[in-house]
Amino acid sequence: MREILLENGYRISELGKKTPAELLDLCVRCSDYYLLHCGVSPAEREVREILDDLPPNKGYEDKFVLGVLNNQNKLVGVLDIIRDYVDKGEWTIGLMLLDPLVRGKRLGQTVHSALIDWARGLGAKSFRIGVIEENLNGQAFWKAMGYQKIKDVSMLLTEKTHTVNVMALTFKD
Repeated sequence: MREILLENGYRISELGKKTPAELLDLCVRCSDYYLLHCGVSPAEREVREILDDLPPNKGYEDKFVLGVLNNQNKLVGVLDIIRDYVDKGEWTIGLMLLDPLVRGKRLGQTVHSALIDWARGLGAKSFRIGVIEENLNGQAFWKAMGYQKIKDVSMLLTEKTHTVNVMALTFKD
């Protein structure tokens, strides 16, 4: 992936497996997300999941772990995206996590828009994401981005079982 420069001084680039310490630091700063979703504070396990976990029948060539960096080269966000999952042309956003200090400043919208342009260039037709019902801010964000709920599933996330709203956005031509 080429680096994506955003208009507000941030950029998106592929992280790869070389940044676990920085990624753990970001996850710790985002403990609110992990406590809500998993019921535990983040640890190295969560970093390994971001970097290594794959859905069934997918390989690392279809996994993109992208970092959002500020103009001081500090990691302020991470994205985990799987190409052509669940169907060809449908990409799944497994995680979009932003540092609490940059939330609410339209960075999420800017990153999402850039991701659509990037993924479309690689053949994506839509994005899919799962958002737990208790994550009211996440639900509101994804709805504002145009996502619509397509189904509910029950999932165990570390220590908690949740109802997850599966949402999708089909790209406009």
